[in-house]
Amino acid sequence: MFQMKPATIFLLLLQSTILEQTNAFATWLVDRPVGCFAYLEPGEIIMNSAVLSSSQSKNTDVSLSVYRTDSTLSFSKKILLEEVERMDNGDQLILLKEEEGSDFYYKVMMDMPSNVHDAQYVMDLHTIPSLKSTTEEEEEEESTLWSASFLGSNIGCEGKRAHGRQKKDDGLTIHISQTGTLNKDNGEDTVEIWGGWATDHEAVSLTPKVIFRL
Repeated sequence: MFQMKPATIFLLLLQSTILEQTNAFATWLVDRPVGCFAYLEPGEIIMNSAVLSSSQSKNTDVSLSVYRTDSTLSFSKKILLEEVERMDNGDQLILLKEEEGSDFYYKVMMDMPSNVHDAQYVMDLHTIPSLKSTTEEEEEEESTLWSASFLGSNIGCEGKRAHGRQKKDDGLTIHISQTGTLNKDNGEDTVEIWGGWATDHEAVSLTPKVIFRL
């Protein structure tokens, strides 16, 4: 009867553990409350490795692409290149048009080059006030111009984080709503989204950000 040597069994168990960790990283960051305290920023330790900035990534061609849709999510139209301002650091700026109303729906895709296979990813979504309060009283009264959240499944962290997988991917949907009154203090408020991705048991790499503002 064939019997595996202890060393072979150990290697198989180690491989299984690595695959499980790799396959679980994206869902763990979204589905478990403790995962929400792991930040998608350079230097954060995820899967026993420091997260890499987009410029440090082993594949700097991975980025986010944005498609315009509506509340029914029945269509998707890619944002035209002339509507996007690309910054020196690779981030993209998309201007929200006031005439389109106070609600905006977008589908965000993780663009992967052909040499990246079966990547899993997480996206984070945050509203960023343009002016920071200086006192606790001011902070309590502070209200940003926008609220934003992911729609659909695979969502966690109070709607601010979602995950997907390259091989069965149709993107993630976000809803941006104007909830504050436009004034001189919040006119530069932004909504920012970025992603972190990995294949196999490797360090998570970040994408450049997509930034929305008026």
